[in-house]
Amino acid sequence: MEFRGLGVPTGEEAREQTRVSGTYETNWNPFFLIVEGNTIRGCYDYDDGVFDGYAAGSFLNIEWREFGPQIGKAALAIVEDGSQFNGFWYEDGELRGTWTGARTDDSREPACAANLKTGSNQVKLALDQTGRAVLYGIYFDYDSDVLKPESEPTLNNLLDWLRDNPEASVVFDGHTDADGSDEYNVRLSERRAQSVVAWMSQDGIAAERLAAVGYGESRPVADNRSAQGKALNRRVEVRREQ
Repeated sequence: MEFRGLGVPTGEEAREQTRVSGTYETNWNPFFLIVEGNTIRGCYDYDDGVFDGYAAGSFLNIEWREFGPQIGKAALAIVEDGSQFNGFWYEDGELRGTWTGARTDDSREPACAANLKTGSNQVKLALDQTGRAVLYGIYFDYDSDVLKPESEPTLNNLLDWLRDNPEASVVFDGHTDADGSDEYNVRLSERRAQSVVAWMSQDGIAAERLAAVGYGESRPVADNRSAQGKALNRRVEVRREQ
């Protein structure tokens, strides 16, 4: 059915992924990328662009955000040695264009790279800037609503933000791809969003500050005709209510 679990790469796969960190010349100006395990973050010199997401083998699934604000998704395929990538970007659930790049000398890295190297909390940055964030790094086993242990770094980033903003209430939105029935996907997405609520409650966040909604496949951010598009649609988002 839905939300296929992605584990933390180990061994040879993890070593290959470390090669892709660095600076790329792209059709959207210089692009800086950091890969840490299976999570990624970066920025690019176009409208103060930033992004975060996760790596699954040779694929990078990201959310990008630009000044305005504009928000969208991208699915990128990167070659084994990290020398180049090709992919597509989406906005409002529609395919809008290609995103291509080739590795270049780090002297070309965008000015925004300095902030990324400090290891800033990307969930916090997204919530502070836009009031919402996609919780890349939240993992479930196939057809399950049980959070996997490797979800804890992302959960802890959100927990830190909730503790720093005690007046804030949030809603967790669960989303799926189009595999399976509509009814099943709504139930599964809600159960998974509720699992995040339960985790936060167990760590001391008041239940009245937390809510969960399951949207199933009704709010895609990419098409469901490819594995890459489906991966972008499988997500848990958090949005600030007040």
